[in-house]
Amino acid sequence: MNGTDRMFSVEDVGVIGSYSSFLALLLIATLLAYRHIFDYGLELLRKGESGAGVAVAVYLLLAVFDLLFIVVPAIPIASSTRRAFQRRRRPLGLVLIFISTVYVFALSSQFIYMALEKKLPL
Repeated sequence: MNGTDRMFSVEDVGVIGSYSSFLALLLIATLLAYRHIFDYGLELLRKGESGAGVAVAVYLLLAVFDLLFIVVPAIPIASSTRRAFQRRRRPLGLVLIFISTVYVFALSSQFIYMALEKKLPL
């Protein structure tokens, strides 16, 4: 195998590396934000706030952070994935889909874990 018949070009490797690093940092930031949201909800419950009021506050915060950490980053990733398939660079598109799937799975599992760990009555 010589150097010309690679599955990924240097540009493709750069795109994959950039999105992998970006999503890894975003995952850490999101998990920290979720932890603060859950701590905030528990603190409100301890202060004697009503359960419905706390649930509304926590759901509102979760919606804002989901918009910030899931929807906004999905736009450039979806655009790059679509562009990869349009340019007949299917392996790059599939890797971007895989990276996005791993991010969503990790985020979902950590969200469920933290909700169970904090024992929030949601």
